[in-house]
Amino acid sequence: MSTIQITFDAVYQAVEAASSQDNADQNKLGEEQLKALEILPGFHSFLQNVCLNTSFPLPVRCFAALYLRNVIRPYWDEMAVNGINNDEKAQIRLHLCEMVKEPNKSLSTEYALIIAEIADFDFPHEWPSLFTDVSDLVALVQATGNITELNNLLRTVSQIVKQFSTLWFGTGRTGSQAASSDLVKAMGQIYLQSTQKWIQSIDLASMEIGYKALEVTGDLLIKCHPNYNRSEEVKLFFKLSVEYFHRLLHIYDKQPTEPVAEHICMLGNTYRKLC
Repeated sequence: MSTIQITFDAVYQAVEAASSQDNADQNKLGEEQLKALEILPGFHSFLQNVCLNTSFPLPVRCFAALYLRNVIRPYWDEMAVNGINNDEKAQIRLHLCEMVKEPNKSLSTEYALIIAEIADFDFPHEWPSLFTDVSDLVALVQATGNITELNNLLRTVSQIVKQFSTLWFGTGRTGSQAASSDLVKAMGQIYLQSTQKWIQSIDLASMEIGYKALEVTGDLLIKCHPNYNRSEEVKLFFKLSVEYFHRLLHIYDKQPTEPVAEHICMLGNTYRKLC
């Protein structure tokens, strides 16, 4: 049996074959090739390149993203058998922000899970600037006004926070609070601005963004900010969110709708979790 060489073309051809839905033999051959390639240096960065190349067929890119997510945990630790080396990991992290631009919702959801897995491994030691990087990206996306990218980014932040266990934060909450304070502020502002826009104009896109931003803000406060009641910015967020709560109740009394009801419930659940 000949030795498989690790090249971008070899990785793409293996993914293309493995993602085939028309030829079972080709599918099996592709999966075997991927198994042989995944232990070689460079495989994971090549796989990420397949994901990000928008000229490739969507089913191929989706398969590559799913495969990448599944092989991160067994190989991301450099001490693991055939673990990814630090240079390749740095290369992969460098291109993670490109994943936020993905317009396809299913693929962007996979990307959010991939980024969260990597963040779970690398923060704080290998990726100490995680929260700063995300905050900077939030500011950049907000400036462009790209709704798709903002939704993707909120989905990603939500997955990152969910991936981190409360126990982990408990061992270093002082550091996590300092690191995530700008992100908490940014998420709170997105919620307040989006909800205000939604209330004024019944903008459904703003409603979705505000709903997700509220969920992320609550999770960040619970896991990262044990002393959130001492923060003036957090106090202001609660003050304004309570005002919105009363306005939403008034709107619901006049015209009951499911989106308004869901938003009221989300606010109530957020307050309950923080008590």
